Amino acid sequence: MEKYLEWAKAHHRAPERDIAASKPLLSFFGGKYVGELNLWLVEKYKARRKAQGRKPETINKELGVLRRMFNLALERKLITKNPIQGIKLVKVQKYLPRVLTEEEFKRLYQSASPHFKPILLCAYLTGMRRGEIAKLKWSDVDFERGYIYVKESKNNESRAIPLAKPLMDTLIELREKTTCEYVFTTHEGKPILMHGRGLGRQPLRNQE
Repeated sequence: MEKYLEWAKAHHRAPERDIAASKPLLSFFGGKYVGELNLWLVEKYKARRKAQGRKPETINKELGVLRRMFNLALERKLITKNPIQGIKLVKVQKYLPRVLTEEEFKRLYQSASPHFKPILLCAYLTGMRRGEIAKLKWSDVDFERGYIYVKESKNNESRAIPLAKPLMDTLIELREKTTCEYVFTTHEGKPILMHGRGLGRQPLRNQE
């Protein structure tokens, strides 16, 4: 695990996720020889984490670290056999996204603080994720062509999003009032990238 975390720090953009996942893994598997590990022990680990109230998504992230660790160890010839070959992730129930109606969004927008309204409008008219909105820079906004360019997405695929006129007008107004390289900032003028808890986990998508 120590060797894997060294590798993660050098190759992953967010190694803190690997570090967080390593703690429960070491708590359960720590002290065992590689040859002692098997799929049955992995199933027991799943059961323990479920009993501790952890969500399937959280457990799967931890299992993902375990799987990558052994795949990497096998690739580097640190082990001769992967003891958890064929590991299965916890089944995650999929839900249809909740889409706000136009009337619901109007009520939400009207009740929001003036500082938060541009963020809500961007989320509703573009369908951008929380992290994408937080990382949006002025260099990613093309007012001349009328596009927002998302360069760092969840699936590592960039995309261009058309700028609706209400959002373009709002962003032009914001641009005249800020010196920060990030589009959306706190009251103190700092990027909301560092204060992302206030944003919802799910995007607000326009139905049209």
